[in-house]
Amino acid sequence: MTVVDCEFASFWHGQLNPFAYACLSSFPQAGVSMRVYSYDPHLELPPGVRREDARTICPDESLIRRFIANGKSSIATFADFFRYRMMHETGFCWIDTDMLCLQRPAFDNDGFVFCRQADAVGTSLVNNAVLRLPPASPALTELIAAAEAAIDVDQRWGAIGPFLLTPVLAKHGLTHYALDSHVC
Repeated sequence: MTVVDCEFASFWHGQLNPFAYACLSSFPQAGVSMRVYSYDPHLELPPGVRREDARTICPDESLIRRFIANGKSSIATFADFFRYRMMHETGFCWIDTDMLCLQRPAFDNDGFVFCRQADAVGTSLVNNAVLRLPPASPALTELIAAAEAAIDVDQRWGAIGPFLLTPVLAKHGLTHYALDSHVC
């Protein structure tokens, strides 16, 4: 096992709400590197949180509107795609902006960071709110390809999130790395 001291990153579109602001603030307060990718060069972030240009990960800003869930353009579905590309390009650990950092985390999982969740029907899924796969992981390559194939395709919410992530990780024999839900 290799201990990974993660650098965390996320994506934000629009004005940052107070809850996300508070959660993002918790990372530098815990001594953890935190970046937020955005297409908005004027996005106001908490002190200690770095803004990164989302174009370095996804140059085509129009893709925000081209991921469709349940008949509507879905930024959450775009964010699923973005997180896979971001991990591949940077090696950073994705973190949803509604996650609070209480202490500096260190993961002992060979560079894999993800947790279990239970969906509404009790099926064990892998949650993608905290997610890191090594950039060269074949599973990550497969996730990116599947997400790219979903552009302009209407699908159910979560189709390229947990409902894709879980079977891809299983196919590649990686589910044993899943941490308990209380960790993430």
